[in-house]
This record gives sequence, structure tokens and C-alpha cells, in this order.
Amino acid sequence: MTKQYWEENMNDPDKPSSALLQNVQLKFDKDDEDGSFRVKLFGKNEETGEDECNSILRMLIDIVPVAIAEESPVGGAQDDPNNSPYLPPPIGRISFTLNPWKLFNMLLGPKARRAIKKWFCYVLCSALCVAICYYVVPGALANLLTSWI
Repeated sequence: MTKQYWEENMNDPDKPSSALLQNVQLKFDKDDEDGSFRVKLFGKNEETGEDECNSILRMLIDIVPVAIAEESPVGGAQDDPNNSPYLPPPIGRISFTLNPWKLFNMLLGPKARRAIKKWFCYVLCSALCVAICYYVVPGALANLLTSWI
């Protein structure tokens, strides 16, 4: 889709198909040599209640004849052949594992993991201090008492 096609066909207010695209704002950049364009995505601000631009989505739409599409097929999603454009495998998704450490790392972010590890160390050190007091202090008191006798 090019800027000329958008302006001639899609942005015409008299056509019924363009009623869905009334509030879509496209930005065609001169430096996008591949013909891609950007669509501003709007959302309602909860504080002010007004629509504001949340992000900009870069799009490239290729419309080709059936003969060309049959000559160079592409797979669905990331199936083979994965080209035009190449879709890399997703990152950051949770996968099934029985390893508790991997599951711990997948489910919690770095900040939460750090806080849990910190509190685990606090509890472990406190338990160690209690155990030392429970086993060492009575023996030391017994030695003090027996040395006086």
C-alpha cells in the first residue's frame, strides 16, 4: 500500500469501506524505501478521559496477484517457508518444565526474584542464629557453671 493508493481509495469519506478508517492517521515517511507506513494507535487516557496516541505501528502491506503468490508461497505464522518477512521465534514465553528453578525464573521478574532471594537469606540467617543459640548457649552456660564448682 502506498501513499497514493491510500489517498485515492482508502481515505475517501464517500466510500463505505473508509467509514471504519475515519480516525486512522497514517504517516508516510520518505525514508521508508520499502513502502511501509505508520499508523498511530490511540487509547483513552484514564486520568483526562481524552484520546491520546499510545504508540505507532509500522506496517507494510503487499497485495500481489494470485499467480505470483502461488510461485513463491509463504508459510502461516512461523511455518516453513518463513520468509517475506522472516518471523523470528518468540522470546519470553513460558514453556512447560519440571525444573523448579527454570519455572521460578520464568514466572517471576528479576525484581521479584531478587526480593524473594533476599528474604530467603534473611530467614536462613535468622534460623541459623536461633540454632546456634539453641545448641551453643546451653553448653557455654554449662561450662561456666561447672568451672565455678
